[in-house]
Amino acid sequence: MVTPRMSEQALEKLRAREEVARIVEREASRILGVLEALYRDPELSGQEVRSARLLMDVLVAEGFEVESGSGGLPTAFAARRRAGKGVQRPHAGTGTGAAAGTGTGASAGAGFGGAGTGAVAGARSAAAPVRVGFLAEYDALPGLGHACGHNLIAAAAIGAGIAVGRLVDLLGGEILVFGTPAEETIGVQVEFHGKPAHAVAHPDKGINALDAMIQLFIAADHIRRSSRRDVRIPGVILEGGVRPNVVPERAVAQFSIRAPTSPERDEVVARMRRWVESIALASGCSFAFQFTDNPYDEMITNRTLAEIYKGHLASEGVATRDEPREHMGSLDMGNVSFRVPAIHAYVAIVPPDVASHTQTFALATVTQTGKQAALLAAKTLGRTAVDLLCDSGLVARVREEFAAMRAAAKTTRGEGFDAPRDYILDRP
Repeated sequence: MVTPRMSEQALEKLRAREEVARIVEREASRILGVLEALYRDPELSGQEVRSARLLMDVLVAEGFEVESGSGGLPTAFAARRRAGKGVQRPHAGTGTGAAAGTGTGASAGAGFGGAGTGAVAGARSAAAPVRVGFLAEYDALPGLGHACGHNLIAAAAIGAGIAVGRLVDLLGGEILVFGTPAEETIGVQVEFHGKPAHAVAHPDKGINALDAMIQLFIAADHIRRSSRRDVRIPGVILEGGVRPNVVPERAVAQFSIRAPTSPERDEVVARMRRWVESIALASGCSFAFQFTDNPYDEMITNRTLAEIYKGHLASEGVATRDEPREHMGSLDMGNVSFRVPAIHAYVAIVPPDVASHTQTFALATVTQTGKQAALLAAKTLGRTAVDLLCDSGLVARVREEFAAMRAAAKTTRGEGFDAPRDYILDRP
């Protein structure tokens, strides 16, 4: 509601919020079309060629400058639209004459098992415009499809990008949408290499790589049980021999190593590495120990930004749960949160007793509840952006909190605490 007592800034912010919501509603069919297209055509990590192209085509049509292959990843992209730089197209009934808002730094949700994210940095001025990014995930799981809701995450990010991109010339700043592939990867791969022999006639002449791998799984369970309860080391054996009567020459397994903090995770990794070395020495195998992706850090939520986003959820009648999640999966957004202010919110699409990484969860992303969640995320992200672009004081508070977090991390972890980690790759 507009009242005579409202300040110029408050009035601008209110009108801009309303406009973002209207654009999302008008473009709902396009946003949900992305969600459904990704669901019908799931692609695995690092192979998301069609998915990335779909998202990039939508953003190009909206006037974004798009760079593919970002960071050396073939299916990644970075799309940006800056004030005065985007391709201007008429949009019937946008009604932006009085005010507009743009930019966002927050999250898109996919229920209790998956969510997208974004980040914000900058201040509103000609010298230092606000730069805000949405992160769109779009890889799927083998045999399950979008059972972590990445199709929903991508649709919400695209929806927010469409809405705020059309208004960026009115408020200034820069809007970015990052295509972030290969989130559903496995952290550590271990190989044991032994020696083949006839498993019945001459087992003593062989070196059993599978036996060594089984011992590692027993060791991983010991590590888990002797660590704090929220350490996770799930693993699968990918290769363990070719026939029962041949001593397995090669065994391969992948493990996902997760812990509440980066130092705790690194300690678990070190313990796993020592067990691999010990088992190899005892069995006579050689080994390989390598990371298949970058290790994930814990998520550092910017509380100032989170409270703004929470308020916009409340305005839509959505109740929130603020306590830390009891069951936390892998989170690449944690790495981002150490480098820029960020939030990673979740919007529920299933009851709490439904697990992610299941067919039930995948199906939920294309239900009416899932679709409404995507639109809700797009709207609330846009409204969060409006607050940032209309309020330099808010941006300053977000940055102050972020600077304090980094200073504290440096004190407890030392210089270079967020530097890229160089894990040694051992080959037999």
